[in-house]
Amino acid sequence: MSDQNRLALGYLYQFQKQIEGFSEPLNLLGISNFFAIKIFENDQYILLSNNWDWLSYHLLNIHDHGAFFRNAYEKTPIDEIKLFLWPSQPTDSVLQALHEHDIWNGVSFVIRHECYVEHFCFSGNRKNTDPNNLYLNDQDLLKRFISYFKANTLDIIKNYDPNYRACFKEKVFTPFIEHTDCSAKEFSKLMKQTPKFLKSQKGLVILSNRQFQILQFLAKGKTYKEISELLGLAIGTIESYVKNIKKKTGYSTRSEIVSAFLHVNPEKTL
Repeated sequence: MSDQNRLALGYLYQFQKQIEGFSEPLNLLGISNFFAIKIFENDQYILLSNNWDWLSYHLLNIHDHGAFFRNAYEKTPIDEIKLFLWPSQPTDSVLQALHEHDIWNGVSFVIRHECYVEHFCFSGNRKNTDPNNLYLNDQDLLKRFISYFKANTLDIIKNYDPNYRACFKEKVFTPFIEHTDCSAKEFSKLMKQTPKFLKSQKGLVILSNRQFQILQFLAKGKTYKEISELLGLAIGTIESYVKNIKKKTGYSTRSEIVSAFLHVNPEKTL
């Protein structure tokens, strides 16, 4: 098991600078530690964190979920997101390890799916004595960061070699419902829930609902005239939306913005 997790650690190193860059906005909130873990059936997992020391320690020394986090997974209904404030004192071995690494006063967001669990943790350090107001008042902001992070790391997760997933020592939690077409079903659901982002020459760009809708039609090969008829808008209005998308992304052609759209939203031509 330790050999498998050492392989996972070496594989993850290639993404570390990207993860640290994606996590930088959290510094504005005084959140110094962030990690995201995706747990699959048979307790294989992918762990991403802006704290490489903790990531390394976790892969090589943490062998189960810990009572607190396991309880959080079990309390989260399928297809829902729930917030869990960490206790004031460590109550199990995993929380104790976090505390010893000065990763403390945190909050977890758990999203439970049929085939996997997503767990996002935000924390400060042991000196933070009153984190509750920060986390409770900024729940929506943290949820938006989760959407932003998932959009940025979509390629990493989608192309992650399953041979380099880490493993827990023993199967201690089974939240999953068996389904013959589970992977396809969950991937479809994930794509539908993916926020309206576009990767561009200027970085990650947020699209308005209308811009996203027009790009969907363009990706299906619709002309400006056809889109205007479908949406009940003037052709000039459609052209203006496309012009603004090009300006926002830095792309100059229709094919470029469609290609960028399909890169993040491969299902939207169906």
